[in-house]
Amino acid sequence: MLSRVKFTFILCIFNLSLNAQTPLSQVDNDRHYKEGLELLDKEQYAAARLEFEEFLKYEQHTLKAINAEYYAAYSAMSLYHQDGEDLIKRFVSDHSKHPKAVLAYYELGNFYYRQKDYKKATEYFEQVDLSRLSDDQRVESRFKMGYAYFSRKSFDKSLEHFNAIKNTDSEYMSAANYYAGYIEFRNESYEAALIDLQRAEKNEAYAAIVPYMIANVYYKQGLYDDLIDYGDKIKNEGRNLKNKEDFNLLVGEAHFQNKDYAKAADFFEAFAESGRYKSDREVLYRVGYTQYLAQKFDKAQNNFKVIASGQDELAQYASYYLGLIYIKEGNQNFALSAFDKARKLNFNTEIKEEASFKYAKVNFESGRYADAIDAFHYFLEKYPRSKLQDEANDLLSEAYLNTSDYDQAIKHIEGLGYKSQKVKETYQKVTFYKGTENFNNGKYYRAVKSFEKSLEYPIDKEMVIQANFWSGEAYSIGKRYDDAIRSYQAVFGVDPGNRSNYTLKTRYSLGYAYYNTKRYDQAREQFNRYINQPKSGNPEVFYNDALIRTADCYYVNKEYNNAVSFYDRAIKGGSEDIAYAYFQKGVILGIQNKVGPAKENFDRVINRYASSNYYDNAIYQKAQLDFEQGNYQQAINGFTYLIKNNPESGFVPYALLKRGFSNYNLQKYDLSINDYKKVLDEHIAHPTASSAVSSLQEVLTLQNRSAEFQTYLTKYKTANPNNESLETIEYETAKTLYNNQEYQRAISAFQSYIQSYSQNINAFEAKYFIAECYYRLEQDDEALRYYYEVESDNKIARVRRSVQRIAELEHQKGQYEKAIAYYQKLEKLAKRKKDTYNAWEGQMESYFQLAKYDSSSRYANKIQEGGSYSINALNKATLYLGKIALAQKNYDAAIDEFIKTSNAVKDEYGAEAQYLMGKIFYDRKEYRQSIETLIDLNTNFASYDLWLGKAFLLIADNYIGLEEFFQAEGTLNSVIERSPLPSIVEEAKVKLQQVQELKNKKIQEQETNQGDTTFQEIDN
Repeated sequence: MLSRVKFTFILCIFNLSLNAQTPLSQVDNDRHYKEGLELLDKEQYAAARLEFEEFLKYEQHTLKAINAEYYAAYSAMSLYHQDGEDLIKRFVSDHSKHPKAVLAYYELGNFYYRQKDYKKATEYFEQVDLSRLSDDQRVESRFKMGYAYFSRKSFDKSLEHFNAIKNTDSEYMSAANYYAGYIEFRNESYEAALIDLQRAEKNEAYAAIVPYMIANVYYKQGLYDDLIDYGDKIKNEGRNLKNKEDFNLLVGEAHFQNKDYAKAADFFEAFAESGRYKSDREVLYRVGYTQYLAQKFDKAQNNFKVIASGQDELAQYASYYLGLIYIKEGNQNFALSAFDKARKLNFNTEIKEEASFKYAKVNFESGRYADAIDAFHYFLEKYPRSKLQDEANDLLSEAYLNTSDYDQAIKHIEGLGYKSQKVKETYQKVTFYKGTENFNNGKYYRAVKSFEKSLEYPIDKEMVIQANFWSGEAYSIGKRYDDAIRSYQAVFGVDPGNRSNYTLKTRYSLGYAYYNTKRYDQAREQFNRYINQPKSGNPEVFYNDALIRTADCYYVNKEYNNAVSFYDRAIKGGSEDIAYAYFQKGVILGIQNKVGPAKENFDRVINRYASSNYYDNAIYQKAQLDFEQGNYQQAINGFTYLIKNNPESGFVPYALLKRGFSNYNLQKYDLSINDYKKVLDEHIAHPTASSAVSSLQEVLTLQNRSAEFQTYLTKYKTANPNNESLETIEYETAKTLYNNQEYQRAISAFQSYIQSYSQNINAFEAKYFIAECYYRLEQDDEALRYYYEVESDNKIARVRRSVQRIAELEHQKGQYEKAIAYYQKLEKLAKRKKDTYNAWEGQMESYFQLAKYDSSSRYANKIQEGGSYSINALNKATLYLGKIALAQKNYDAAIDEFIKTSNAVKDEYGAEAQYLMGKIFYDRKEYRQSIETLIDLNTNFASYDLWLGKAFLLIADNYIGLEEFFQAEGTLNSVIERSPLPSIVEEAKVKLQQVQELKNKKIQEQETNQGDTTFQEIDN
């Protein structure tokens, strides 16, 4: 565009030339020319063009006409008329020597430059003869050509024009230096770029833009000190930069390269304040890594968390360093998740190797020995030549030493060709622990085998003592007493000084082994040694029991006074078998013919201990004393009391027989006959039946009723066939099928036998075996039907076992009331401690299911107070006390009981207790405490897959509560990969999807808009 000043100047020139006299027509035509100039000066191009074109109708080829032709073309161009450009071109072609031809291309270039049509702008600017322009026009043309080429990305041509004018004292100097500096920077001509940019920086228009480019130049040249000094200068000037964040990033990089990580972190954090970094993962990683090196771990952690959520190489690096930060914080759980992710990504092999080792080591250091073993195996297999191999092997050996996954440990060590001393020590311990696990689970044969393996390397003497002791215990339970005695005696060989607590326990157990093999003198010797040890080393329950067994040994050897003395000591000590002690005293005093004192002791049992196993025996023995003294009526009264009040007692057949004898002696023959017949009617297979038959024959003959005898003799013979009979063969055949576990065939055989020999005593036992077959075939309803028949018949010794089975099966069916009734019946029928404890345990569980917590608690306490026949039963009782407290919302008491349970034995009850503690803390929103508790479950109970799986699902829930979604995701992925239980895996998959949705939602909430970091331009 021509300026208003220029056109006013031109108008004056042409007015001076119009002083001469002209014709009127000429004067009118000149008016068109003059008005055209005035309109052009006012930028009224449409009207101006009309005036000039009107003028040209009447005047041609004059200087004024040539000027009018140019002005008309210029107006057309300014109006964007399609013919404007052609008119200008034609003017130049027709009047190439005219001064206006010089400006024509210049104006065309300006016109298209203003329209940002830089291609045409450069086309016309290039046709301008710069030598014929004024200095200002020449500089302007150069700058606009440079900028037009710059916009067209023709940087070499652009730089040529900027270089031509960047040293001129003009309004375009700073801009030319700025663009020249940018192009030189782009061309990696950093020294030239620095000079030009420093010139541009002096102009206020570029003072806020250029510093970032200068900083970039220093950075590209590696002039980190110069960049840092420049950064300090800008900071001190307080200059407000347009791209301050990017400037800070470069200065931070300079400090980073100079290893001044603290200052680098400050600048990176200044950059990060803009929020733009959140969508630039590489920058965010650099910020986090610098913060890590500057030991600003909290800030680094937050940045690494964002990066680690990805699946690329940056995520692998971020996860690894995140793991290192968590280790420094002592947060091993989070470290595991971080290293686990880093080791699973396959971008950087060195990071993958390091992360794999760290993952295994953190598992080891946090007590997750089973996981550590798996991780070390993976590491050693994946990186057999790693520089960390030796350390990995050392830690693997130690992990085996502490693991509860004993089978895997044993298999690994047994597979080694060479076993170092460290490995042998590990093998001794891990096989011993496996033995104790088998023992606690009632797998006594396997326990012995494990203890034998442990004894192959007798390195730890205390462990040798314990292995021999528990082998003896296992043999004793299996009634292999000679083997048990050898194992017990081996303890004394290892510990002749009796320094170990297990040596004292061995005395007690060895005494029992001798006692059970009827070597009473040797048994008494061991029990005496046990008793004579300091009492603080003897549990009260075992000490009193040893007193009673010592008394029994004296009793068997007929040293009655010594026996009574030890029974009295047991009574004074409050033995749990006090009823037995009184009973035995009664028996001994009876033998000594001290009838009065004997009866007094029997009365103590009858009056004080009606629920004891010796109650009915005491009644019988008291009546027997009267019988032996010839006090037959008193004897009859005693026997009658037993028969009437304890009809299920095993002494009823004896009482009937003796009452028959007493009635006979009192010549009450009819009553005597009735008693003998009752023995034969109700107890035909009992040992008393033989005496009852002969006595019945005698009294019937005496009463001239011999004809009645044949019926009972036949009945007796039928019920008691000789071993060569067909009945016996058929019955033994059915039992053989049962023993061979051919249960379906056994059922058919027993049922056939019952149909053929329904009155034989074996027919009643056959029902029991049928019930057992159905039980083992898991046909519980059929099993129950036959168990109930056995219990109802009450003809065989296996009634007690049937009662126990009924209780167990009813409990399994959820019929807890029925189960309780039969557990109570079992308790009354119990002849062994094991049966009593089974009855208590069943009632404890059944009452708990019915939410009758006081009753459940009562039986749990009974189990604990009795000392229990097994460690597992005792631990189960403790667990139930905790579950009862939990159900009653007494959380502190529940935790106390759960701690006792988990610390006592590493069994399934301990695993459940540990899980329930974690659940309590989770429900309280004490998430970190819950996680710590559940991690301990993994450490101590790794072999219990169900509780381990449930624990890790709950750990994930805790992480969700903490909004630690990265950790929750890692935990659930681990469960999905490793749990052998489909139900646990499916639940983990559902939770994982929920976690991913929560994580994505949180990321979306935190994201902010990214700022623009492109090249900065100014208006030109």
